Amino acid sequence: MSAATELRISLDEVAGALELHPFDVARILGHRGELPPGLRFTRDDVERVRQLAGNELWWTGTTGLPGADPARTEALLRSLAKMLVERDRVADRTTRADNLLRGLGSDDRRRVRRLVNALITAKVLRTEASWRGLQVAVESGWADGLSRLAAGEPAGAVLPAAVLRNGGRR
Repeated sequence: MSAATELRISLDEVAGALELHPFDVARILGHRGELPPGLRFTRDDVERVRQLAGNELWWTGTTGLPGADPARTEALLRSLAKMLVERDRVADRTTRADNLLRGLGSDDRRRVRRLVNALITAKVLRTEASWRGLQVAVESGWADGLSRLAAGEPAGAVLPAAVLRNGGRR
């Protein structure tokens, strides 16, 4: 199929394939001056937008985690801390905020969203607005604490009590 006759997909379809809002896709491509005519995309554009957006799949399975709260929430917190540290998302090395949820089922997504919000409120994670979308990273002073949490130290010994209190709400 030639480029002229290649099947075109809509902005909504691109956004849906990437778990993004259509506005995010338009903002990312608009920032780069790359919005296609009529907002019609090729299938190849999806991967290009994924890379430009910085979409990453962080969660590939949670089957080994405890099934009930509060143990499950703390296990998710420990796993999140481990991923942030292993991926070196500290100080100015940010990731999209929604990457921290990508790959989770709806119940775990709600749990992790609450944890992320509590970590931001407690200033363990920092945020910054970007043309790619909301970015997050570990505040540099908290990298060691999250490493200790990931290694098995009790969350209550590492993090402010408000994180556990506010992040663990049902």
